[in-house]
Amino acid sequence: MSTIAVGYTVTGLFSVAMLLVAWRWPLAGRLLYAVLFLTAGVVNGMTAMRTPKVYIEGFAPHALPPMREFIERVLALAPEAFALSIAAGQVMVAVALALGR
Repeated sequence: MSTIAVGYTVTGLFSVAMLLVAWRWPLAGRLLYAVLFLTAGVVNGMTAMRTPKVYIEGFAPHALPPMREFIERVLALAPEAFALSIAAGQVMVAVALALGR
């Protein structure tokens, strides 16, 4: 099995497990999603500060043509700003999930 197939399989299984947890135990599921969003926000924030070009070099070649054009023409002008704003949004979602009802 290829590395990408393993990645998709693990991601799919993890997603189903999170869905089942959220369905059976809503509070635990909400907190689990809060941890997921917080982790994503921290990782994206650190990546944006350390190696912002990875967002262009890593995603553009695999994107559909309209998205590839956006990445190469717009996002490439200020990858740090785009990635940090997305990271901030992810952290805000995590806080909302953790504090919400």
